[in-house]
Amino acid sequence: VLVPDLIGWGQSDRPVRDYQLNDYLTTIAEFIRKTCTAPVTVVASSLTGAIALRLATQQPELFESLVLICPSGFADFGQDAGRRLPLQMIGTPLLDQLIYGLGAMNEIAVRNFLERFLFAQPDRVTPEMVAAYLEAAQQPDAQYSALSFLRGDVYFDLTRYIGQLTTPTLMLWGEQAQFTPVSLGQRLASLNPDAIADLIVVNETGVLPHLEQPEIVIGLLQHWLRSRQP
Repeated sequence: VLVPDLIGWGQSDRPVRDYQLNDYLTTIAEFIRKTCTAPVTVVASSLTGAIALRLATQQPELFESLVLICPSGFADFGQDAGRRLPLQMIGTPLLDQLIYGLGAMNEIAVRNFLERFLFAQPDRVTPEMVAAYLEAAQQPDAQYSALSFLRGDVYFDLTRYIGQLTTPTLMLWGEQAQFTPVSLGQRLASLNPDAIADLIVVNETGVLPHLEQPEIVIGLLQHWLRSRQP
């Protein structure tokens, strides 16, 4: 199992520049080619899940299957879900850097955001999770990729690509996911029932069911992988 940090995030390189969608499409494709024996099963969530799906429509030979957790391009069906994030002032010069410093690099703010917006059950947010988010946010030049996301520079309409998908796909969705609700997942899955084998709703979780109920998500993933074996 390989768990990469995408460019601009975590322990990967963090070039000082704005980031675009092609940066991530290229990064994922090159990572698979150079470190894996394709085709592979990719597990990804949120925007990264949507990017993986889009890449699978362009280079299907790289993918054995997809397991996507609340995937969204944040502009699906022409609706800009990302702009409903509680950071509407991102994009104002200097102010965005200030907001990043006050929000993403502040322990209280990070915990509050996780509890209010990403988790269904606030008591599932652990100190280790908060520390991991803070560590990533406090890396030198980490703000450039985060601000590109918050400004919407990497958003796209997933519905323009999902109908082209041929890779067998399992979708998992948090029952109480905000910004990208279960109804969005149902609409997306209905666009390509041939490729999207199932949409499973994980009860009592938000947009990060793999963090809230990891044992359930691991079980679903194991069942999916076993079902894919010849």
